[in-house]
Amino acid sequence: MAGSFFLEIGVVIFLAFLGAYLAGRLRQSVIVGYIIVGILIGPGMAGLGLTIWGYQYTGLVANRDFIQMISRLGLMFLLFFTGLGFSASALKTTWKPAVLLAVSDVLINIYVGFIIGAIFGWPLQDTIFLAAIIGMSSVAVAAKSAEDHKQLYRKELNYMFSTMIVEDFISILLLTFASAFVLGDILTAEQVINLVLGVVIIYAFFFILAMFIAPRAFHYFERIQGDELFVLFALSIVFLSSAFAEFMGIPPAIGAFLVGMAFAETRLRDKLHSQMLSMKDAFVAIFFVSFGMLVDPRVFVQVAPMIALAVPLVIMNEVFVLGCLAYFVGFTRRVAISIGTGFLGRGEDAVMFAAVGSGLQNPATGEKVLTKAGEISPFTGAFCFLMSGLTPFMMRHATELADRLARVLPRSVRFGATLIARTLRGAIISSGFSPTGSEKRLLAVMMAAGAAMCFSMVTAGTIHLVAVAAAAVILALVWWMFAEFLRPRAATLDLQDLDVLKPDRNAARMFVANTVMLLLSMIMVTTAVWGYSWLAAVVCNIAIVFSIIAYMKYIHGALMVKPPPMAKEHILSAGPAPRAAVGSYFGPRKEHARVERPMRAVPNRQGFRPVPRDELMPGQRKRKRV
Repeated sequence: MAGSFFLEIGVVIFLAFLGAYLAGRLRQSVIVGYIIVGILIGPGMAGLGLTIWGYQYTGLVANRDFIQMISRLGLMFLLFFTGLGFSASALKTTWKPAVLLAVSDVLINIYVGFIIGAIFGWPLQDTIFLAAIIGMSSVAVAAKSAEDHKQLYRKELNYMFSTMIVEDFISILLLTFASAFVLGDILTAEQVINLVLGVVIIYAFFFILAMFIAPRAFHYFERIQGDELFVLFALSIVFLSSAFAEFMGIPPAIGAFLVGMAFAETRLRDKLHSQMLSMKDAFVAIFFVSFGMLVDPRVFVQVAPMIALAVPLVIMNEVFVLGCLAYFVGFTRRVAISIGTGFLGRGEDAVMFAAVGSGLQNPATGEKVLTKAGEISPFTGAFCFLMSGLTPFMMRHATELADRLARVLPRSVRFGATLIARTLRGAIISSGFSPTGSEKRLLAVMMAAGAAMCFSMVTAGTIHLVAVAAAAVILALVWWMFAEFLRPRAATLDLQDLDVLKPDRNAARMFVANTVMLLLSMIMVTTAVWGYSWLAAVVCNIAIVFSIIAYMKYIHGALMVKPPPMAKEHILSAGPAPRAAVGSYFGPRKEHARVERPMRAVPNRQGFRPVPRDELMPGQRKRKRV
């Protein structure tokens, strides 16, 4: 019917408004409100058998084709504005810690996702999307939580938002190659080659557009008169870019992201954002509501054990592991834990991976590619709801958590972490934007090691062993270059306030270099052993963590750190001192009688009288008038 389309659109938009309003009153992210509303009005409610006043409730929107269409439309606008907010100039002062923390955060959470997928027996293709859902943080949830608690003025939020911007870019790359990897198993060799060429062509095209065409052509775009003409021009760019990406065989929303990133460094950015802001809010709300409509509530029982395992592991990763890494790169203890708690939220990126993964279809048959496509959306909805609800609470208590953690950790661990932080602070936070020659060479070798590890992860047999050996050799070269890179920085290392009796700066330098290499070796061990036994890879990584803790204890004793002074309550009392015997020479002890003195009576209020001003200041007496 013609009227059903308008009815469904009206219901979706009105209930999205109600969900956002109630979520705001409860101080939760509007994303949570959108998803819950979508679940309540979606066709998945038909399987619950709910009866309301004798009426069988099957959901308000039942057209799945309509839901899929508005979901793709909303995702396209969401990623366009995400790309529009990705500005390289905004990362000039924060790019080093932002890139380091973003890559580390994605790796450790994706690692947890792979562990959960292996425990519950998910196929590799499904596990890739599951790991990406678990690994991507939400800048919208973090910004909303900081705004509700009046924390936007804090300086560390600039670093946190910069890190999340880098994560958004990593998520687009991961989404592209995850889709290509999953589709590669069902495509022919010719189709795989065409898909790879399409990915290369579209990224090269938008790179040329961002670097050469957009900065020179924006003068012509500024001449467009009238807001309605400019909005039509912007909409045409978004839709044509999405169509181009779809023609190349990758998700159309990636084309919208890339064209938004191409215009992020021009003066059109603010105009695009202001003219299309209301449209962005409407379509983003429609996207999250439509995602909730695709969730089947009956599957919540099946994914409940996965959620029960994923939530505490992600909290441990974000708060403690990422917080420790933030402390290592130079942030203070409280700031590091605050950054970690801000990364707890899950929202738009996780929903994006769930929507794309559950919607992948075989081009020949039209069937779902992922075998767990029906469980990905319920898992994502419940997981985003719990993590987004925990984020404001954890951000509010981040300072207390940091202080409690400092009291619980052993002194050797705190000393080792402080030693690493003081050594790396000057190289990561205090340095300038442009990398030096030694930094460029070190980054190039580290990228080569990462490429070798990735190649070893997707190969098998003899080629896998050769790739693992190459990764080990390159990692040894990274260790040597990193130790030399730290030499001038360790020479000026301040150890005076650490109560060090033997200030051996060379030992401190090698401790930092060896610890960083042990952390990097965890990645190499995972990529080398995972194909044989994921449990063996986890055990090896746990052993490496305990070896780092033992190494911290060793360096704590090698530098002969003075023990802390004993407090009064720690000094054991030996009892009252024995009284010396009183000899006859001193004579008998005199007993002093206590003299009782009468207390002076306090006059009552009626005994006081106001003192005239003339008596207090006789020099300022008023003259008598004649």
